[in-house]
Amino acid sequence: MGLLRIMLGLDRRRVAAREGWVVHPTSRVCHRRGGSLGAVVIEEDVEVPDLQAQLRSLKIGRCSYAGEALLALGRYGELSIGRYCSLGSRITLICGDGYHWPSRASTYPFPFREPFRDLKPEDYCPESAFERSAVTIGHDVWIGHDATIGKNVTVGDGAIVAASAVVTADVPPYAIVAGNPAAVKKLRHDEETVALLLRVRWWDWPVERIKASRDLFTATGSRLKDELARLA
Repeated sequence: MGLLRIMLGLDRRRVAAREGWVVHPTSRVCHRRGGSLGAVVIEEDVEVPDLQAQLRSLKIGRCSYAGEALLALGRYGELSIGRYCSLGSRITLICGDGYHWPSRASTYPFPFREPFRDLKPEDYCPESAFERSAVTIGHDVWIGHDATIGKNVTVGDGAIVAASAVVTADVPPYAIVAGNPAAVKKLRHDEETVALLLRVRWWDWPVERIKASRDLFTATGSRLKDELARLA
């Protein structure tokens, strides 16, 4: 029955606006049952069919989307995903601490496993024991399947994270990273073009302006630089 519920999507529910939450009606974000979300801001046309998370706060920007099984692990962490991000399937974002404490006598999560469920979780894992931490993903970021992003990592605007990469340090804007641990392989553009892109900030434009800017979004090389210079 559990597998059938997963296959039918009955184990998740759609995130909808409520007191303290801002969720645009054109967005569809489905959250696995058993998780928890604090403050929520979801802009328009966001598509996340399978989010599993326990977060203090969640923000997802306009038109960003993800494949199956987006895991935001760590209790009381914060997750911010910018606009126009493309996330693959089975991505793990370590946004906060879990219930395995290396500094204690044992890493075992006693109150959550039999025969110890009669113990009070708040006695073993009070909220005050969790440090404030976050994962921040900029705008126009592409993350491949099976990637992992570590705690307190910022992925800069325009970056690409290769499939199966394990990211343990901040990623510069418009960098391409791959490997375990992930390392910068190259930049998507030369430094002048990157600076222009960060100045233009096209992701803040109205949708109609983006639609009308085919010349910009189809240009490469020197022509792209010329288009950006004209706009900057």
